[in-house]
Amino acid sequence: ICTECIELCNEIIEDEVHKSVGLWNIAKPKEINHILDQYVGEAGLFAFLVTNRRARVSMWPSIAERLFGKSSADALGATLQQLGVLRDDDARAFLRDVADLREGRSELCARVAPTFDAEGRKRYCKWVSFRLETGLAYVVASLVEDVTAELEAREKVASRERTYRAIFANHPDALALYGLDGAVLIG
Repeated sequence: ICTECIELCNEIIEDEVHKSVGLWNIAKPKEINHILDQYVGEAGLFAFLVTNRRARVSMWPSIAERLFGKSSADALGATLQQLGVLRDDDARAFLRDVADLREGRSELCARVAPTFDAEGRKRYCKWVSFRLETGLAYVVASLVEDVTAELEAREKVASRERTYRAIFANHPDALALYGLDGAVLIG
């Protein structure tokens, strides 16, 4: 099924839902997509995607294409595991989040998980998912932020701290590291 056919079907369904519920002033997915691309494009590597109640992608803006290297045509209707974006335990955790949101056990789910792009490159992303009511049905919206650089920086700091602690703990002479306030930091 081509993208144009999917878009046409979505528009027909939306029009029917809007007629039956009287919701003509709600923004269409294309309009939302354009606004989000402008906003999150300025914020850096940050994506917004929408999955339906079965955790299948129903909105995949161009910023998600850049982050994960998957086209909208490939993503629409697929699960994140089928796309290779989330794997195994992380994909199951996302499905649990969707179920918790669907059944009202949670209003917001957040986690950091390794994600993979089309070439298999690993990066860490923070996923914040929440339920959006859309008239007769609902979707799960996820804000996805690439936090790889932040996690790598934290690991470097922790590694250096372990090294300094090992040096101080194993040095034959009495050594101490003092803070600006005179307190002993390591010693």
